[in-house]
Amino acid sequence: MTQPVHITRASGKLTGRDACWQAIRELKKFTLLDIEAHTSDHGQLAEVNRRTARTYVIGLEAAGYLERQAKKGMDGSISWQLTRDIGVHAPRVNRQGQHVNAGASREQMWRSIRILSDFSWQDLVNTASTEATQIEPNTAKDYIGHLHKAGYLKEISPASNGGGLARYRLMPGSNTGPKPPMVQRIKQVFDPNLNKVMWPREGE
Repeated sequence: MTQPVHITRASGKLTGRDACWQAIRELKKFTLLDIEAHTSDHGQLAEVNRRTARTYVIGLEAAGYLERQAKKGMDGSISWQLTRDIGVHAPRVNRQGQHVNAGASREQMWRSIRILSDFSWQDLVNTASTEATQIEPNTAKDYIGHLHKAGYLKEISPASNGGGLARYRLMPGSNTGPKPPMVQRIKQVFDPNLNKVMWPREGE
């Protein structure tokens, strides 16, 4: 029986580009069929089909993360080698290999929030920043502030006059899935994992 989309998303599995990148990091050398098989059998990754993988792999190759191997497989399939591993955060590139940063900082912050036991805005800047996308302090502070208002985060220690930074922790039950809650232009927090507005709540 197929689970509803919101339950599948809330299961904590990496999906899409994130799942594909994690499979590439684990396989090191691979074909598109290898990615499909690896993600299909992996408990922490949602399956990525060959068509989806192909578009992303071509972009990664063009951006210099992968190198196409001269020797093809027994069935004539093309294989690639991972040559530039930048860590857990999947590179955001289009088919031409150009970096696309829209939404990248939010994705990186949300992933770090789900991993860290507790954190300050400075911790979030340090752990979520990558070579391709640096998290600005004001970006981290704003995202933490909105997630706190929406009930995702609990402030476990306030900021002090001596320079100590406020520390936060993800609330139990608030790890709704791999897609980051979005702070929309009208300053409401929308959770794409649950497909609902989390703040302000109805009536507020």
